[in-house]
Amino acid sequence: MVEKSQEYCQENYQIKDGVLLRYTGREEEIAVVGGIHTVGESAFKGCVSLKKVTLPPGLQRIMGDAFKGCRRLEEIEIPDGVTYIGSYAFHRCHALRRVILPRSVEELGECAFLYCDSVREAWLPGVKRMGMAALANGISLEKLVIVSNSHHRAHETPDDRG
Repeated sequence: MVEKSQEYCQENYQIKDGVLLRYTGREEEIAVVGGIHTVGESAFKGCVSLKKVTLPPGLQRIMGDAFKGCRRLEEIEIPDGVTYIGSYAFHRCHALRRVILPRSVEELGECAFLYCDSVREAWLPGVKRMGMAALANGISLEKLVIVSNSHHRAHETPDDRG
């Protein structure tokens, strides 16, 4: 039996076989529809109106360039179960203030958060593979937390130590 490919549009979303291909809305705050397992390449690219995004349970992957150039994005809620964030996924999200990844995220592609100038803290508790320059040019970064084998390591800038 050959399974039929399903592509459909729901509100401002173009979805095919569980992959969110494109978001076309102009809202500042959204809760992405359920029933997807992947945010596709460039799905939200250049959505300059977005300030807050809540991703749905069941999501597993955020592909490359997914939120690239969402300059006003301040907050992204990534659910537990996401294991992969692709290259340049959040490139030039200048207003993003915090990167809080669930423990399920094991891989960050290269330049995933490149030029996220406003990020002050990043929590990467489950990341095992990190591409080159994943957090590069994070000029506001004050706190980086990486957890490995249940050992908690926090790295802070000299100014935070008092």
